[in-house]
Order: sequence, then structure tokens, then C-alpha cells
Amino acid sequence: MTFVTRYRPQTLAGIAGQPAAVRFLSESIRMIEADAGSAAFVLHGPPGTGKTTAAWAIARQLGCDLEQLELGGVVEIASGQQDGRAVTDLAASFRLRPMGGSGWRVAIVNEADAMTRQAEFVWLDVLENLPPKVVIVFTTNSLDTMSERFQSRCQLVEFVADGQESESAVGDLVSSILAAEGIEPPATTSVFGRVGGRVNYRLAVQQTYRYAVTRELPRQTTAATTTATTTAGMTPAQKAWATRRARAAAAIIR
Repeated sequence: MTFVTRYRPQTLAGIAGQPAAVRFLSESIRMIEADAGSAAFVLHGPPGTGKTTAAWAIARQLGCDLEQLELGGVVEIASGQQDGRAVTDLAASFRLRPMGGSGWRVAIVNEADAMTRQAEFVWLDVLENLPPKVVIVFTTNSLDTMSERFQSRCQLVEFVADGQESESAVGDLVSSILAAEGIEPPATTSVFGRVGGRVNYRLAVQQTYRYAVTRELPRQTTAATTTATTTAGMTPAQKAWATRRARAAAAIIR
């Protein structure tokens, strides 16, 4: 098992700093599962707050076979890759039982705010006619470009990136990873995962890798300087090591 896999949240409860979202999703999925029903969620909030991780946790909780992906009942797509025909084809697959897993189907649609109007129009009909045991999870940084009609067909779940609770969750995340690796956590973790005054859990994990290599605390950063500050000051070998893990870390908390 790789370093990255060890610290990827596997359940909704393992997602840091999102107690309200986790509580709502956990209860919703339990009720949907009990009734063998269907549902659509829009997980919205700033980057790096755990939206995509939550979507995969939902698929896992419903018993989809994540190793087989689509054959196991789960598919992840970027909305920019969808047009109306692609949505129609995807919807047709919802009525077929997966070859593996529990029989549930979960579709994860990332960056839903970027979907075309044609795709959104088709989704409006699809969402009103979901067959049993189908869950759609849309993720987006902003609801601004999504029509009210579309939003009304989904359950909206906000992921936050500020507040004392979020900062505390980042500190706990950094400390737990370092402690598990046998590395003494720094005296303060308040500088980890900070971008423009907001918390970014994905960045916090990437910076934890860097600290494990260099023992240097992250610099205060903005969104424009995130990449540069993550590997600044490393030797070429350290930078190569950290870059490989940082790329993999992007899948940990999205």
C-alpha cells in the first residue's frame, strides 16, 4: 500500500472539517439505501475541501466495486467531456445492473458548473426519471452558473473552507499523518493548507509531504503561488520525490 493510499479518506466520516456535510450525506445515503431509492446531490464549495472524496465515499458506502469502476457500478466523468448525447448514453446505462458490486450505480460528475447548456437540459429530464438504486453526485466550486431548475432537482450540500473548525481539522490531519509516519509534528500547523486566507485540505496534505522531506514549514501562499511554494527550496531529488507524491495527493482530498 502506498503512502497516498494509506491516508486517503475511505468513508464520509473520515473527511476532515465538514461535519455538517458529512452528517447530512451519511443520513441521506442510509435512507436511500434502506429504500433502494435514487437521489442526486450537488456538492459545492471551494477547491480542496473534499467534494470528490465524498462522492467516492458514497460509492463505497453503497457497495460499488471501485476496482471494476463502471463494471462495478461507479463512473467518474468531467462535465467538459459531456454533451447531451453523452448524458443520454450514460442515463441508459443506469437501467442495467452492474456486473460487480452491490447493484447500485453511482455517477460522479466533476466541475458540473462547466457542463454545456445542452447537457444540463438533458440532465433535467434524467434527474426526474432516475431508476431505483442510482445516485448522481455533481461537484462544483460554485453554483453561480447552474440554473435554478437544475438545482431544484438535486440536494445541495455545501463544503466549507473557513472557520475555526476547518482550521482545527487541518491541524489534526497534518499531525495525524506525521505521527503515523513517526515524524514529530511542528509546534504549529496553522500555516498548512492556507490559500488566500482559506483552508485547502488537498494543499495541506501536499505540504505535509514536503515537510516530511525537508522539515520546512510552508510559506504563506496565494492560489497563484501554491505550486511554486510547495516544492521551493528542495534539492532536485527531493523535488522529484515530492512532485510524484503531490500529483498522487491530488486524489486524496478533492
